[in-house]
Amino acid sequence: MARRIDELMTNNVRDIFLSHRRIDKPNVWELSAAIEAQEFRGRHLMTWVDDAEIRSGQSIVGLVNDGLERSRFIGVVMTPEYFRSESGWTDAEWHAALFDDPDNRRARIIPLLVEDCPYIPFLLRHLKMIDLRGSRWAQGLRELIAVLRDEPLPRPIAYRGQLIQPGGKVDRATLLSERAVPDADPDALPEKLYCNLLPIENLPQHVYVAPIARALRRTRTDGTQSLPTKNMLKEVIRRQQEETGAAHRFMPAFRVVGDKIISFHDLESPDGPLAAVVESDAVDLFGIREFLGDDDNRTIVISLFNMAIARALHARELIVDDTKRNRFFFPPKDGQSHVIWWTPLKRRAPRTVAKPLMRDGQITSWLHQAAYIKTV
Repeated sequence: MARRIDELMTNNVRDIFLSHRRIDKPNVWELSAAIEAQEFRGRHLMTWVDDAEIRSGQSIVGLVNDGLERSRFIGVVMTPEYFRSESGWTDAEWHAALFDDPDNRRARIIPLLVEDCPYIPFLLRHLKMIDLRGSRWAQGLRELIAVLRDEPLPRPIAYRGQLIQPGGKVDRATLLSERAVPDADPDALPEKLYCNLLPIENLPQHVYVAPIARALRRTRTDGTQSLPTKNMLKEVIRRQQEETGAAHRFMPAFRVVGDKIISFHDLESPDGPLAAVVESDAVDLFGIREFLGDDDNRTIVISLFNMAIARALHARELIVDDTKRNRFFFPPKDGQSHVIWWTPLKRRAPRTVAKPLMRDGQITSWLHQAAYIKTV
């Protein structure tokens, strides 16, 4: 069974920090339990609630600050009492979140209306609230879970200016204009546009994590250890392939984080491509979906994919463009035009992917086909 490794894999991230008054604790515990019952990316959603995070003798200020920094969202549990805090704790929490992003452009602050609030500060009034009052609890909870899961908002449909309810009936109370052109609002999605997306058909089953080999470490005069750079590790790998006469020589994709190496390659195998640079008897094995559940770990996995893409394209004679990230191009073929065969639809067809530009019978420059290829 996979076990957690020191601070690299320790998951202190919370999905939402619930800022509240102690008098509203029953509502908060009910909300926290409902949130944590839901799953997201192969794990349960996690909340930050002071009673569950702060132990006797620990610094309240330090842990609240840590909770605010480590939480993906800040949920402001709004009740009449929330804005009447004599201690100022609730004000300090939402002030701190707003100071980091005054207009809430990252939408990190989520106002949660639990009870009627006769007073809401100006700086929070412009934010769209999630209504959790009374009979609206279930619908409000669904909206909150959708936000925490990074799901698109439900799409309202407009027909001649009238909003169509989920049941299919026209909501006359939301009449926009009888003269409106029949139309529909687009799905609410993150503001990123991609083209030519190719699906990832299969994920590797495991992610391997192992310490850098002890033989490659050096002890300083003060007793601390000096770790080799990634370039040093690459030299060791190349030297091993030369010494063993490996028929297929390549640089395996791996990341160095702290004193550990992370890779899709089997680090337990004595014949693996990274055997010379890791302690193969101290390997941690993680299921890919477990590993992807953490934002930092997911970034590591994506970088490993991009390394693998670069190596695969290099093996197919493409060149990594050092001036642009994730751009690859075809070089000339033996000093001549480079022609490849491909199948755009059904029939194979030739395509010139690198050709010389001529003037007065002389090559003045080259025109290369290139592509930006990366995992997103």
